[in-house]
Amino acid sequence: MKTLIWKLSLAVLLGIAIIVGCKKSSDNTTTTGGLTDEEKTAITSTYNQISTSLNTYVLDTNAFQEFTQSLNSIKQLPQVENAWIKDSALYVKFTNAGQICWYITNKYIIPPYGLKKEIKKSGTRIPVGNAKACLINQQFNDESRQYCKDIINALDQEFMDNGYETTIVNGGDVSLNFIQNDFNKYGAVFFISHGAYDGTRTWVLTGEQPPNAQNNPLQKLLNELYLWWNQGLVSIGTVRELRTGVKVPVTYYMFSDRYVSNVYGAGSFPNSLVYLVACQSFKGTTQLAQAYTSKGVGVTIGWDETNCAGQSTGKMLFELLLGGLTVDSAFFQLPDDAKNDYCAVPAGAHLTYYPPAGKDICLVGEKKAEIFITSLNDGETETSRVLNLAGYMDSVESVTKGVVEINGVPTILQLTDLTHFSQSIVIQNGPNTIKVTGYGKQSSGQTVVAVKKISVNGSFPTLDIFTELRWNTNNTDIDFHMLPPGASISDLWTSIDCYYSNKTPSWGGFLDVDNISGYGPEHITVPIVNQPGSYRLFIHYYRDHGGGETQAFVDVSVIDSPMHHFGPYTLVNNGGDGVGDLWEACTINFPGGTITPVNKYYYLGSKYKSTNLPPKVK
Repeated sequence: MKTLIWKLSLAVLLGIAIIVGCKKSSDNTTTTGGLTDEEKTAITSTYNQISTSLNTYVLDTNAFQEFTQSLNSIKQLPQVENAWIKDSALYVKFTNAGQICWYITNKYIIPPYGLKKEIKKSGTRIPVGNAKACLINQQFNDESRQYCKDIINALDQEFMDNGYETTIVNGGDVSLNFIQNDFNKYGAVFFISHGAYDGTRTWVLTGEQPPNAQNNPLQKLLNELYLWWNQGLVSIGTVRELRTGVKVPVTYYMFSDRYVSNVYGAGSFPNSLVYLVACQSFKGTTQLAQAYTSKGVGVTIGWDETNCAGQSTGKMLFELLLGGLTVDSAFFQLPDDAKNDYCAVPAGAHLTYYPPAGKDICLVGEKKAEIFITSLNDGETETSRVLNLAGYMDSVESVTKGVVEINGVPTILQLTDLTHFSQSIVIQNGPNTIKVTGYGKQSSGQTVVAVKKISVNGSFPTLDIFTELRWNTNNTDIDFHMLPPGASISDLWTSIDCYYSNKTPSWGGFLDVDNISGYGPEHITVPIVNQPGSYRLFIHYYRDHGGGETQAFVDVSVIDSPMHHFGPYTLVNNGGDGVGDLWEACTINFPGGTITPVNKYYYLGSKYKSTNLPPKVK
């Protein structure tokens, strides 16, 4: 068995370490000195003792448990003034020196939609100080985060299409020197990075690794940057990354709000708009945002907790801003689950901005376009659950993407040509809100956003159970399954399972469609529950068609009550290549109508390869 101290060390490195940024010496103070050679040697020895263990635990999935078990042992080590756990990180403060941190990172989420909500207009518009955009990807070298590269490349083109001069800064180029000397040159900044809150302030990770990081990463902190480290401006830390196919610990510098306050003079930024993906950048305080504001930033946007949606939400946010919206109207337009991310903590991570006056900041001038719905009329009563939604977007050469939202649940808009859309939708009994949002390209190449919202009334019996499945990739086939009370896993793909080959089992379930091409949605409904007990809802990865990993989202309502949302469920193995991943999302109990989360993964074995499953009907 490993010793407790070895457990701690490995666990701590599993997360990200906080790095405090380097200070530009506006007051001519030096950043060196303060420790004797003996003190430096002692601190280095203690750090090496900790990091030897933690570098192993960086790869451990039980990192937080290891943090907890190792904390007391860390506190007893020489030169450790204090050690503590805050949220997903473990911090170590050295005697007469600064602190370092190991932080557990989260996977990002790609939502199964692009936009939602009608556009809220703002009466005042305050443009950023220049048409220069900086797109920063600190996570560039992490092979598990290809999505970050995709977002940067997409936004690069969007900004250029809308008249911006763009600069992309990746990986090691996101250095302390860049943050100090070049970060403040841009009107718009999109900053993909990690972050951690130590109980007092937030730290943001750079992409710069300390010199001699493998042998003595404290060397520069103990010498050239000692005063800044000791005063809470800069530090180092470690995150888990995928390099050449292997998960490894990587050490970086980080900076805090104190760094921002010290390296820039008043008015250094051109009324900039700065978006931070970093987790906890607004946690407990707006110190970091306040520091930026004091140096000329018009508005800083970030998260108050650990988030998984920061990359995708940022992309949508900037697309809305480039479509002509102000910060306030863009916030109003974002999907609720893009602004409120429950991936890591029960209370959720919430997107926010500072200062309040930043609501009127905009990147471009106002633009005009309109959505027309031709198949349905506002205020009509419909006697069918399944309706055809069709229409078009005018004043554009093409619709680049769109979303249809039915009663608050958004899915991808299905286009029939460059400007027209048509698809089947499912409504509920009583009032229904149907909303279509489109991103379009004008003849000039610029982006424009338009929204159309109508209400229709459903006139048919209330459904006892309504469920919906969506996923976030094209050309992938996810299947929906519902089992009645008393059924077990072995009853999947049988005559009592409601699924693609048995859409109307005798117990009363209905699957509306088997979507085999991607995104969904699929619905399983039970108009009248005849069998009391617990109904079990499953999703299965049938075929990826070479598309690889996808994430599925499930929504459930009983007797027209508010939707319960589940997921995302990450699906990797499909039935065509192996076992096919299976998740049980929830149970739905009747007559009580209680919806209970399950979130359980099942290993099915090779029996469930697609060659052994019922064939698909195209």
